[in-house]
Amino acid sequence: MPGAFHGLAFLPAATYFTPVKSLLFFMVGWFILFGGEKVLGQGGDSTRAYFIDARFHTGKILDNIPTGNSTVRPPFMAELDLGIIKNEQRVWDYANCYAKNGLALSYIDFGDAKLLGKAAGLTIFTEPHVVRSQRFLFTFRAGAGFSYLSKLYNADSNPDNIYFSQHISFLLLLNPTLYYVIHPQWRILGGVQFSHISNGGSTWPNWGINIVTANVGVSYSLHPLELKPRSRKPFTDRHLKVIAHLFGGSHTSDPTDTDPSKKRFAGGVNVGVVKPLGRVCSIGVGTEFFYDGVSKLLEEQNNKPYNTFVGSVSLQNYFFFGKILFGQQLAYYITPHHPNPDNNLYQHYLLEYRIKGPLYAGISLHAHGKVSDFVAFTTGVIF
Repeated sequence: MPGAFHGLAFLPAATYFTPVKSLLFFMVGWFILFGGEKVLGQGGDSTRAYFIDARFHTGKILDNIPTGNSTVRPPFMAELDLGIIKNEQRVWDYANCYAKNGLALSYIDFGDAKLLGKAAGLTIFTEPHVVRSQRFLFTFRAGAGFSYLSKLYNADSNPDNIYFSQHISFLLLLNPTLYYVIHPQWRILGGVQFSHISNGGSTWPNWGINIVTANVGVSYSLHPLELKPRSRKPFTDRHLKVIAHLFGGSHTSDPTDTDPSKKRFAGGVNVGVVKPLGRVCSIGVGTEFFYDGVSKLLEEQNNKPYNTFVGSVSLQNYFFFGKILFGQQLAYYITPHHPNPDNNLYQHYLLEYRIKGPLYAGISLHAHGKVSDFVAFTTGVIF
């Protein structure tokens, strides 16, 4: 069922660079406020380091994009990041490591201006320091935000663009990165990024785009700090944990020759029993039971029985990066006549932030391979 993890006329190029110019002006002012103190020799905040990073990406779209257009090029992305590292014990204690958090502004050229156009994105990211040495630093970045897309599906003028149907869409990314320190204030970097853009099934069509890119860049510290290794607390809590999530969202059906696409509620409960392998990673098994209103639409359209309540069992893996929880589940339907009869396997991804104690909140995505069903809001608790 088309979804995503998967009109206006083409906007002039200047439109996309307006946010970049605005961010540059903001960064200059930010430098004056926070970096100027150090430049003027007046000291500064000894517990925080501020960074401006520039990254340039090129790579490949993983989806099968029509190639009839001879002007198709590999996708290209330019990115500006604004980040902060807090040199505090309480921050270190979240995951026994330092982490950079911040905002990333990106400009994406999909390589096919006629079909896919371009995009501007804004994401919030967290980037834990996995391995540190005097010269090298290995990190793992996870980010989520929004993108503005210039070209959408249009039955008459752009019928092949089944990937985008809404200008404002979700943008998710994962990026392991290796830094090399060439100066206390300067680092060069290289990494590999997986990016996903879609509207989460809120409108049809919505196959979305999955992109993998290699990236290089430079990182500049406005207020460099020496991040000394802190004592690591031994991890002793290896007892089984129960992780429960409530989720709810809108599931959009495919249109037919007689009916347009329609939205229906989908939501339920997801429970897992996991074994911590360490402070960062836990694995286990679980189950999910949810109501899917699209089943009734399919029943009316196809004159066949479909279960409105859907159940599954799953293998589950969770990563904990400070206050960020990133979960991945591979699930198998145990109820017959579910809304995706051609595929009994599906994935459920969760990205949540710890609100207080064991309570989390965020978003989740149900997907079948490269194609997703729906995005939902979630609340979670760990027992």
